[in-house]
Amino acid sequence: MARSIRSLFLVTLLLVPGGSAHAHGNGLPWIWLEYEQVMPGDRFEVLVIDFEPYGQVEVQLSADEAVRRLGSITCEGDGHGEAEMVVPDDFPIGYAEVTATDSAGNEAATLLYVGEMPDGIGPPAPAERPTVPGAPASTPGQWWADPSVIVLALLLLGTAAALVLMVLRRLRAPTGPGGGPRPR
Repeated sequence: MARSIRSLFLVTLLLVPGGSAHAHGNGLPWIWLEYEQVMPGDRFEVLVIDFEPYGQVEVQLSADEAVRRLGSITCEGDGHGEAEMVVPDDFPIGYAEVTATDSAGNEAATLLYVGEMPDGIGPPAPAERPTVPGAPASTPGQWWADPSVIVLALLLLGTAAALVLMVLRRLRAPTGPGGGPRPR
């Protein structure tokens, strides 16, 4: 029985493909801000995700003609990093773009409102549904059509079937005198 389990384990290891996995955004870089609105002179947290591992990411704030470097973030081995940034005191009030760029040319951007946001005003609505370049289009409700889900389901079903067969084989094994296994 132990030999069968060992064999099943080795076969399962051979079937599972190796490689790296990206948890979000299809491995494309993106930037997250602690707040959607910040006053000039205030601090806010910036998180960069899926950039160059162990690389430096330059962060800048721009609106029309005003472009200011906010600082840099050093990424960990997973390409994630975070730092606290400060909006310059003299930065113009209104929507600004926060852009993060690493030395490999990876870039991500998001909007930030600088100043007191008027009541009833929120981030501008996109003209069309936003998409991540290079990412497959997703259709809500079709999670089961994802190839990784199908492969996982097949691996689980195969493993369950192999375990059931091993148990049935063990139950049907011929016994020798005294109820033990028949000697070979």
